[in-house]
Amino acid sequence: MTYFVVLLLCFAAVAKSFHNNHNPRLIVTPNKEPTAALFSTTFEEEAQQHQHDQQKEQEDKEEKSIVSLLLWISYDGGRFTGWSSTKQEKENQPVRGKQKKQKDGFVRSVQFAIQHRLARVYGDIDVDQIVVEGTSRTDKGVHAQMAVAQIYGLTSNWKDYYNDSNNVLSIPGKKLPHPNGAYDSNRNVFLPLPKDPSNLVFVLNKVLPHDISVRGYQLPTFLEDNSSCDTPFHPSHDAVRKTYNYTFSLGPIHDPTLWRNTWYIRNYPQERWNVSLVEEACQFLEGDNEHTCFDFRAFRGAPRGKDDQIRFAKQSTLCSLHRVFIEQSDHDNGTMNCPIPGITSYCLSFTGDRFLYKMVRFLVGALVDVGRGKLSLEAFKTAVMHQSFPEGYQKSECAPAHGLSLVEIDFGDKLDKESWKT
Repeated sequence: MTYFVVLLLCFAAVAKSFHNNHNPRLIVTPNKEPTAALFSTTFEEEAQQHQHDQQKEQEDKEEKSIVSLLLWISYDGGRFTGWSSTKQEKENQPVRGKQKKQKDGFVRSVQFAIQHRLARVYGDIDVDQIVVEGTSRTDKGVHAQMAVAQIYGLTSNWKDYYNDSNNVLSIPGKKLPHPNGAYDSNRNVFLPLPKDPSNLVFVLNKVLPHDISVRGYQLPTFLEDNSSCDTPFHPSHDAVRKTYNYTFSLGPIHDPTLWRNTWYIRNYPQERWNVSLVEEACQFLEGDNEHTCFDFRAFRGAPRGKDDQIRFAKQSTLCSLHRVFIEQSDHDNGTMNCPIPGITSYCLSFTGDRFLYKMVRFLVGALVDVGRGKLSLEAFKTAVMHQSFPEGYQKSECAPAHGLSLVEIDFGDKLDKESWKT
């Protein structure tokens, strides 16, 4: 009998233990909450942690959104009044799908053409919220095979934060804020790009006029906190050197297939052209160990108003030309199979750290005069060395704009030439 009682008690103990293990709500320990309540608290903490992680992931994603981009731009300057936009141009901007009739004094700039289309891509925002910072302000009629511009968008109320914020960078002499590289996280000032960079370039090329195209893009570099540089990347300030090419032709008649980008010098026989003198003048412009730069004020264009007069008075006229040369130009446009007799085209190339207003075109005019014998080589050297033409010689004419093209921009280690993407 005792044996059966002990067996029954053991069975009861095992049953009670099994029941408690599968019903946590019944487990109560002294001075502690039920285990089920602990489970409930754990579930709430996990949910809160998950929500926090999602929020952090979204913030990181927004922080990494691209706000700025560098564009490699090419354009035919024949129907443009230059690179820089004006207030007058905004008033004459075309209605979507319809081009307004061009009135006297109509301004059509490359900069505004890009701004206007980008404003549409961003979602029809005000064009004043789009910033297009160019490297070089080419003149009316000048072409560009490689122009570099930095683009970004500003919020509608950016002024409220820009005036009071110490976290927004700026460029000396510029009135607008400037992003720190491609991923500036200040969302109160800068708008994220509306599309992936490659898609943005694709869409932009669809809406831009036929005489502008975007050939590639790159992300601007980030300014580190411990950097020795005071300002972020800027396409104008960080350009180390630029290269301009000028094309002209000599002969009894002109080649009509080249008229948009070649200066035809009329009524000058090819046999009287002395290219050796021009080559010697080009070598002189490159300088030597004694003269690494020259004062080119004798080859600068006249100021266009009071603003230019003030700017010119403060502007340095010293420029270094690293490479200058002339070579016979071969145009791959079909005319080489059936060339026009007596016509020869040349290309003058100038690579330098900076160029004054119309400086290249005045140099071209002077070098052409040297080759034609209208300006002696010594007189040309005197104009360069002493900033004025000697007695008996007038300043050479300014070569027409349509023969000039900006072909390359070098940013040194700030930008990798091989990193352009399409």
